[in-house]
Amino acid sequence: MSSSPDFDDEHATALGETGFWGRRAAGCLVYCRETDRLLIQKRSSIVLEPNTWGTWGGAVDPGETPVETVYRELREEGVETELLTKAIPVFVFTHESGFSYHNFIVVTEEEFEPVLTWEAADFQWMRDVALFLGAKRLEDGSYAGVQRLMFTTAICIGVTPMTAFQRRYCFNDLGQCLHSYSEIKQLGDEPEGWIARRPKVEEDYLTYNDGPR
Repeated sequence: MSSSPDFDDEHATALGETGFWGRRAAGCLVYCRETDRLLIQKRSSIVLEPNTWGTWGGAVDPGETPVETVYRELREEGVETELLTKAIPVFVFTHESGFSYHNFIVVTEEEFEPVLTWEAADFQWMRDVALFLGAKRLEDGSYAGVQRLMFTTAICIGVTPMTAFQRRYCFNDLGQCLHSYSEIKQLGDEPEGWIARRPKVEEDYLTYNDGPR
């Protein structure tokens, strides 16, 4: 949500032109390996989109990379970045105005308590933030998303309003899942590192697409 005061005028100009603070932005959810939970924050009443739950992040300042923005924003919003082990790119949202938002999962080994600033009203470690994490539109117009299951994390490809997926690939390791998900560009792409797939074989996949089983 925040940015360096040195670039506020530039980001405000972009707000008037695109409806977004800055021409590019970046944010993250924090994932804890020990508890298998995600850290999200509730925006304060004096920022854009007040009193809503969302990611930690803000505008990309000139000269910054999106991942540098994520770590700067986390520090500014009360998170000790020394506790974080890595940042995994998930997907990039692009708006017709030219604005883009780079989404990351940042990993920590243990849960911690952020020191809230004026930008945030609350925080929470939680599971199952949404049915799909990082749902995205692929280059061919189809949709994909990441889904938390009881024992694994899955990449769902071919998501529609009527079906949860055409193909689902399950992973033991969340980091491997998110990395593979970042490489998915089209409906026919197959991720690497999965341990189970549904439908299990191509013949099953063809049958599955013909109608309900």
